Amino acid sequence: MPEAEWQQKSSAICKNLESSCLLSSARTILAYTSFRQEPDLMPLMHHFAQRPVPPQTMEVESTV
Repeated sequence: MPEAEWQQKSSAICKNLESSCLLSSARTILAYTSFRQEPDLMPLMHHFAQRPVPPQTMEVESTV
């Protein structure tokens, strides 16, 4: 596949995933670095890296 087409398809995948409500509400996102012509998701990772991170909470049992 020509590089321009690969970049265009990677961009379309990223835009589709950016609009996903499941991904937008996720607290953890696992990513990978593309190899050869796997979809390039780095623009997506940069997008989500810029969002504010909600504080993590932990329940603690009282020992009293």
